[in-house]
Amino acid sequence: KTIKHRQKIYNYYAKQLNYQHLPRASNEFEHCPFSLPVILNNPIDKQKALEFCEEKSIETRPFVSGNLLRHTCLKRFADFKNFKNSNYLQENCFYVGLHPMVTHKDVNVLLGFLKRL
Repeated sequence: KTIKHRQKIYNYYAKQLNYQHLPRASNEFEHCPFSLPVILNNPIDKQKALEFCEEKSIETRPFVSGNLLRHTCLKRFADFKNFKNSNYLQENCFYVGLHPMVTHKDVNVLLGFLKRL
């Protein structure tokens, strides 16, 4: 039941954004999304979106992977500047949790703001 709910909410969110920047699930596997990725065009819009979420009591989490080469313990393996996609996500992305209590109404609040950016 929880998996189906998460899939339904994620698919609604993704369709409303025309899947812009969002991964599509493979038909070979059943996916169970745990979050709604918010991927913006620039860090300024990201900051505005984070502030909006804070005002609306929408919990956010940083995009945890981003460019791992920025971490001190991994810097010796490569120059983080050479990984444009990772850097883009690090600077322009965050997550909103997709727990079982999230509704279409909740998602529409977030979508309404994102579409105004």
